[in-house]
Order: sequence, then C-alpha cells, then structure tokens
Amino acid sequence: MDNKLEKVNSSQVVSSLTGEEALIVETAVKTFTEIGKIMGDYAKCRQEQITERQRIRAQLKIITTQIQANKEKYIHAIDKYYQNKDRIYDFVEQALRASEKCGDMEMMKMIYSDFFSFISKNSPSDELKIMMDANNNFINFIE
Repeated sequence: MDNKLEKVNSSQVVSSLTGEEALIVETAVKTFTEIGKIMGDYAKCRQEQITERQRIRAQLKIITTQIQANKEKYIHAIDKYYQNKDRIYDFVEQALRASEKCGDMEMMKMIYSDFFSFISKNSPSDELKIMMDANNNFINFIE
C-alpha cells in the first residue's frame, strides 16, 4: 500500500457524494473558510490594538516627562520670585527702621504708601496665575 497523499480536487469528492452528504461537506468547507477569515481578522485587530496601546503608553511617557521637566522649572521660577519678594520686604523693613530711628514720619508714610501700593498691584492670587510656555517664557493669564 502506498502512503502517498494525492491531491484531490474538492469538486471530484463532492460529486461522488450523495446530495445530502455533498451539502454537509459544502457547508463544512464554507464554515471552516469563514472561521479562517474570522480568525485572521481577529488576529489583525488584536495586533492593531496592541500596537495602539504601545503608542499610547509611549506618548504618555513623553507627556509625563515633559510635565516633570516643566514642574521643576515652574517650582524654580516660583522660588526665585519669592526670594526677590523677600529681598524687597527686607529692604522695606530696613527703610522703615531707619526712618523710625531718625523720627522721620513723612518718610515712614511714604514707605508704607509705596509698599501697600506695591502689594495691591502684585496680589498673591495674580502671582499664582503665572505659567511657563514651551519656550520657558512666563505667561501671565491675567488680561
């Protein structure tokens, strides 16, 4: 007996079967063909979803890194801003002490007036609205 498989034309097999058998075989072939197509579509869709998730993860990582970098710059800018304010407050305090020592009430009034004017123009709520753009320039959103 020869164990070689011969290539058989499916139409030859179907034609040798009875009507009912042929219908069953034909339906089975169509079903398996459809299953093959569906599995191929599923594999393609699954691969696209995996690729999309990888793309999203990469974008999120880039965005997170940018946020961290800008956060450090923003914190540094705020620290520098408040250091400058501390120097201004120290200067005002020294000027007030000097005018108090001299007994110069006019100088004290002028210092207080200028200082309160400065504070009202630079309110803390306005200061917190300062942000940095992509070029590390400060943007004031108060219009």
